[in-house]
Amino acid sequence: KQEPEDNKDSSDASKKPQAQTGNFQDIKKSIKISLKPLQLVGEVIVEESSQGLAIRLEEEIFFESGSATLKPEALPIIGKIAGAISYFTNQQIRIEGHTDSIPIATTRYSSNWELSLDRASSIMRIFLTKYDFSPVNIAIAGYGQYRPIATNETEAGRKRNRRVDIVLLEGKSQKPLL
Repeated sequence: KQEPEDNKDSSDASKKPQAQTGNFQDIKKSIKISLKPLQLVGEVIVEESSQGLAIRLEEEIFFESGSATLKPEALPIIGKIAGAISYFTNQQIRIEGHTDSIPIATTRYSSNWELSLDRASSIMRIFLTKYDFSPVNIAIAGYGQYRPIATNETEAGRKRNRRVDIVLLEGKSQKPLL
């Protein structure tokens, strides 16, 4: 069993072509191995979804309540995630923001949809500016409270629903239509 080295520079161009050639199952396995230390301390959850591979970022670690500004202590975690998936440059990535069902009404956000989209946008901006991801392969979505993974009737359920999912979509990047 060969595990990827965590301390390698993610910009090592000689590694990218090799990593791109694997099938999606290989990609999922590599990312799960790379991010296992983060999963063990509960900072991220990596799981398969119907769309591909979801890397789940829970609100309390990454954002203050009602805010889309990443906490400073979350930036190294985002860096580890970016490093783990940067080798797979042909993968489509969708960054999805989610909230609980408690209505939000702040001067910045009039709905949970806006907050969820702004959180996804915050992660996307970091991927594009700090880690040189291609904008061709990244999309964002804000689902607000409309795609819960737990009940919104309990605090524990609402806590699970407040998240950002980085989804590596199964299939290769497609060229733009225009």
